[in-house]
Amino acid sequence: MKQKTVLIVGAGITGATVAQRLSQVGLNVHLIEKQSHIGGHAIEMGCKATDKCLRCNICVANETLRQVAGSESIQIYTRTQLAKLGNGTNGSRYTAVLTHEPTFISADKCIGCQVCIDVCPEKCISRPVLADSVTPVIDYSRCRRALGKECLKCEQSCPTKAIKMTQDKSESKIDVDDIVIATGYEPYDPSIDVSYGYGNGTNVITGIEAECQLAENAKLTRPSDGRQPGKIAFVQCVGSRTEHVHRQPQDAEYCSAVCCAYALRMARQMKHLSADAQVTIFYMDIQNFTKGFDDFYRQCRNEMTFIRSRPSDIKQNQNGTVTVRFAPQSLPDNTESQICQQDFDLVVLAVGIRPRPGADKLAENLLIPLDEHGFFGVKGASPLPQTQREGIFVAGACEWPKDIQGCIAQAEAVSAALINEAK
Repeated sequence: MKQKTVLIVGAGITGATVAQRLSQVGLNVHLIEKQSHIGGHAIEMGCKATDKCLRCNICVANETLRQVAGSESIQIYTRTQLAKLGNGTNGSRYTAVLTHEPTFISADKCIGCQVCIDVCPEKCISRPVLADSVTPVIDYSRCRRALGKECLKCEQSCPTKAIKMTQDKSESKIDVDDIVIATGYEPYDPSIDVSYGYGNGTNVITGIEAECQLAENAKLTRPSDGRQPGKIAFVQCVGSRTEHVHRQPQDAEYCSAVCCAYALRMARQMKHLSADAQVTIFYMDIQNFTKGFDDFYRQCRNEMTFIRSRPSDIKQNQNGTVTVRFAPQSLPDNTESQICQQDFDLVVLAVGIRPRPGADKLAENLLIPLDEHGFFGVKGASPLPQTQREGIFVAGACEWPKDIQGCIAQAEAVSAALINEAK
């Protein structure tokens, strides 16, 4: 095996899977992540098992991320971005210029006492989500200093002087042979469309926010009062499959692929936790997303109400309930134009997938193409999207919407290609 060096841009489940596979065969791996922690959206998600596993793959993702975070053979850089790519030196194909935002906390000095977490007035310091590290993580976007205010409470309270809030941005260069782009996706922001009622009431939440609840509490509750909802609605295709002719740039006609899977798994878990819960699914159609789907879907149809309609208006009432207005595509009396409305305790918007902000700038820096929707790569029959540039690969949801299982599968295909090239 040649001693190749691979740079992986993005440390979600896709990038972590590639890093793990390549490090296992002895390749030099550098894994960079823009955020202050690795894991991407996967660490926001909770297990959806009922009396049996529903194959959401969250446990698989978390185990991979823990192994990568604790690996001594993978160089991990958080708050780091690929700024420029030039011709390589010392026999390497490329030289990557990386920019590093300060992490502020020295892992060598930190003893994990958590004093900084307790004294932070903005609560922007938290325990590490993954690995055995005791070093807290600072979300600088929420820090008072990021807002132009003076604050050094965490630095002044640290008993080992491990925190230095005056750190500056730095730059480094790495000679690499191959690059894997795995920057992930951005969830659709439903506040763009006022008809969804998001942001105008606490009891209309996104699928990502519901996932965070499952990850933290293993159940869904109403943000307004913390109660478990008796009646809950899932609204599918929010921000996906836009039908109107004069679409705006934020609209998308493609299917985001993951929404049916996570909504039905959440709904099935709710019924498992509370048989009396009344669950309604507003949908266009349901996408088959996994092995054994037909039996799973049949069980859902027997336990829940499915209404084929895209709601026209969602609004939270003063008492906390949420009114959903809709026109069903079919009714018992065949009056398709009838407008109906129902009240729910909680509404979950199954938001779709968008390309990451800044994807166009990264593509320009790397001289690789984006498709018409803003995702990386040229689509074809191969499981490896063509970037039209030697040694640069794309994997995961930055290439096209896909779930955890799909991201892992494509990451393994890219890893196999890199390993074969190194033999």
